[in-house]
Amino acid sequence: MMSDAPGGMSSVIGNGAEIVLLKNYDYGESSFRHHQPLSVAFTVGKEFSHGLSLESGLNYTLLRSDVRAMYASEETGQTLHFLGIPLRMKWQFLERGRFSLYIGAGGMAEKCVSAKFGSKSVSEPGVQWSLLAAAGAQYRLGGIVGLYFEPEGSYYLTETNLRTVRTDSPLTLTLRLGVRLTF
Repeated sequence: MMSDAPGGMSSVIGNGAEIVLLKNYDYGESSFRHHQPLSVAFTVGKEFSHGLSLESGLNYTLLRSDVRAMYASEETGQTLHFLGIPLRMKWQFLERGRFSLYIGAGGMAEKCVSAKFGSKSVSEPGVQWSLLAAAGAQYRLGGIVGLYFEPEGSYYLTETNLRTVRTDSPLTLTLRLGVRLTF
C-alpha cells in the first residue's frame, strides 16, 4: 500500500518485511533518538594582512536517527548524507612561534545528497543554511600545514523535511580537530 502524504512528502516506516506509510502528522508524532552527527571536512584558507584569512572547503556530514512510530514495537533507521560548502572569515589575534589563537565567523550551505528511511530512499530537496562562530588554536607543523583544535557553535536556519537532530535542536556545539592547509 503506497500513498503520498499531504504536501507531497511520503514518510516510510518499515521493519524489512512490512512497510507502512505514515502521514506527516504521524511522522511528526513519532519518537526520535538522534545519534551524534559525524562530519569530515577538507578546508583551505587564504591569509591576508593583519591576521585575517578567508576559509572554504568541502564538508561531509552524516545524520542518523532511530524512529519509533506511535504504537510501533520496532525502531526504523533514518540516515541523511550532506555535502556542504563552508565560508568563514578568521582573525588570528595571537601568534607565538608556531602556535596561534584565532576567532572566526561565517556560514555554510549544505545539500542532502542521499536520504533513507528504513530501506527506502526518500527525497530531501532544498539547501540547508547555517551560521557559525568559532574560537580555536593552531599549531603549524611547517610550511602550509597545521593541526587545529576548535570549539564551534552553529545555528541551522532552515529545516529539512525529515526530522533530524538539527530540526529538533538548531543550535549545536561542535569540537573540531583536524589538519588545515593555509596558503
